[in-house]
Amino acid sequence: MKKHSIKDWIFAARPWSYTASTMPIILTMAFLFYSKSENISNTWIYGAISVLAMIFIHASGNLISDYYDYIKNIDREETYAQKNLTSKKFTPKQILWFGYICLAIGSILGLFVALNTHPMVLYIGIFGALSAVFYIWLKITALGDLLIFLSFGVLPVIGTAYVIDGAFDPWLLLLSLPLGTITVGILHANNTRDIEHDGVAKIRTLAMVIGKKASIIYYNLLVLSPYIVVVILIVFKILPIWSLLPFVTLPIALQNIKKMKRVYLGAYEIANLDELTAKHQLTFALSWCLSLILAYYI
Repeated sequence: MKKHSIKDWIFAARPWSYTASTMPIILTMAFLFYSKSENISNTWIYGAISVLAMIFIHASGNLISDYYDYIKNIDREETYAQKNLTSKKFTPKQILWFGYICLAIGSILGLFVALNTHPMVLYIGIFGALSAVFYIWLKITALGDLLIFLSFGVLPVIGTAYVIDGAFDPWLLLLSLPLGTITVGILHANNTRDIEHDGVAKIRTLAMVIGKKASIIYYNLLVLSPYIVVVILIVFKILPIWSLLPFVTLPIALQNIKKMKRVYLGAYEIANLDELTAKHQLTFALSWCLSLILAYYI
């Protein structure tokens, strides 16, 4: 059996994707630092552990999904999929067991946080762990977008609020929308590119159901609506005026929208749009976090 380096194992789990799941946690911590730092003293360490737990849970989801995509013939040599299995670099069993190991580590870390903070964290963590295992069955029935929105948008924000503050402010639901929708945009760009390949595999993604024209409109809404939400939160004085800072990323969103329209010319035209959308999500989130920190100190 071929031996793999630590680097091989790390890259097999797609570490570049982790910002999609960890930035909602970091953003919520930044918001609570801005709005309630005087009332919060010793819970920040649990927020940091939550980020680590999320990384392992996300890694497990990537790996388990790769395993089932391969054995169900969704990922093939001619597709744009991760090449760990189609290139025979790893065996399916290796990827699956690595996924379960990551899931176990993430679950243990999440349980530690839940036991030291709020019971609601446990329930959210259980949902996250189950999502990592069963995502593939929702993905192939056009429900993947919904699960990603919940798992990488709404629930991390709610969970982090309970970890840090021990309570949940309904306004945080709006806070979860921008990063959640851009993250769904990552998945949707991927699924729109793969419409033909997924059709061969006889699965149904939302992109397949609504078609290319509606997929372009849907993508536009996913990456532009976050800016509207930010303005609403500023108008209602939930966020400071500094939170307009993420608008510096608007040119990135517009460039990605322009690229999405090229799907009519062929899937290869948007081959890396999922990666570009991930960069948009990261820069949007970082600029938003920075705006909250600046608002606190200035």
